[in-house]
Amino acid sequence: MLDFHSENQANTIINRLALDNINLQVNHRDGRYEIHFGPIEDKQMITQLKMKLQKMASGNPLVVYTYKN
Repeated sequence: MLDFHSENQANTIINRLALDNINLQVNHRDGRYEIHFGPIEDKQMITQLKMKLQKMASGNPLVVYTYKN
């Protein structure tokens, strides 16, 4: 997830997701904050994360990228 105005805003999203056993990191880049999730091993957990993110988007466009190393 990208383009948060503050680290507190990014952390609020993380707390609202309330998912255990997911590695994540908040990064600061070009005056904005972003959340990187993963690696996530379980496909069911990926699906659950995507569904929660889509619900939080409230009709706004949301793109979730997944990839394998």
